[in-house]
Amino acid sequence: MKNRFIIIAIALTFVSQHLYAKNTKTVEFKTFGISIDKPNGWFDVSAEDYSEHLKNIKTNDDEFTDLIKKHATIPFFAITKYKEPHDDLNPSIKINIKPAGNLDLSKPDMILKSITSVLESKFLNYKIIDEPKIVTINGKTCSFARFSYTLKIDEELSFETTSALWILPHNNQFFMIGAGFRTDEKNGKFEEIKKIINSIKLF
Repeated sequence: MKNRFIIIAIALTFVSQHLYAKNTKTVEFKTFGISIDKPNGWFDVSAEDYSEHLKNIKTNDDEFTDLIKKHATIPFFAITKYKEPHDDLNPSIKINIKPAGNLDLSKPDMILKSITSVLESKFLNYKIIDEPKIVTINGKTCSFARFSYTLKIDEELSFETTSALWILPHNNQFFMIGAGFRTDEKNGKFEEIKKIINSIKLF
């Protein structure tokens, strides 16, 4: 269970490939009990597009890369700042929901620590920016971590990338929220992404 969880988490976070104001639309997922304000200028990612992006994942461990591609699940919510195909790293946000299983949802920071502890040897130039810690989204306790790495697309193309993860417990499940963007934030600011994440409400 733990290994499968880590694989899915990384798949959600490392596949990268809208400003927050009145120009947003609240998207509700009543079955899951969550809503998020999607900026009108951002674009939905289809299941087909997401599956296609999975093909671009490359790590320092070929076996690990294959496991990510094999076990990744399609997020129920995924958006990018720019319409695909996009020639640069496309800022993105994705949300999945998973059953808690044997994980302790009272310690979401420990769940994130179990993920970040395996990343250093798997991704080129991995660097932790924000250690896993407890934060809140609209008063709901969750955990947050941020890290950077070199995302290698092929032998000639790579991007200095930053990813962020939130683990948001809800009932006997948890939402895994992942975001990816250029480390230099040249085509999308982290603050912009955080405003979208902070619009999330549980019900």
